[in-house]
Amino acid sequence: MLEITPTTSRVVNGAPSSLHKRDQERLSRPQTPPDQDRIELSAQGEQERLQADAALQQRIAELRASIAAGTYLTPDKIDYVIDRLYEELTRGSAGAF
Repeated sequence: MLEITPTTSRVVNGAPSSLHKRDQERLSRPQTPPDQDRIELSAQGEQERLQADAALQQRIAELRASIAAGTYLTPDKIDYVIDRLYEELTRGSAGAF
C-alpha cells in the first residue's frame, strides 16, 4: 500500500503533528494486546451480571445438595435421557433398529 508521508517532520507523542488531535490521542493511548478482549458494563449491566451470578451459584448449590442427598436422579429424568439418546441414535440411521 502506498504510504503518504506527513508534510511536516515534527512528531508529537510518537505521531506526526499533521494528524488531527483526535487521531493523535488515539495513537498515544496504550494499546490492548490483541489476545485480550475487554468489555465495560454500565452500572445496570453490572447489577444484572451480579444477580445472574448469584442465581447461578444458588442453582449449583441446589443441584449439589440434591446429588449429595441422592435425590437428583429420578426415574422421570432417567426415562427422559433414555428417550433422547434413542432419538439421537435412530435419527441418523433410519431403520437401523
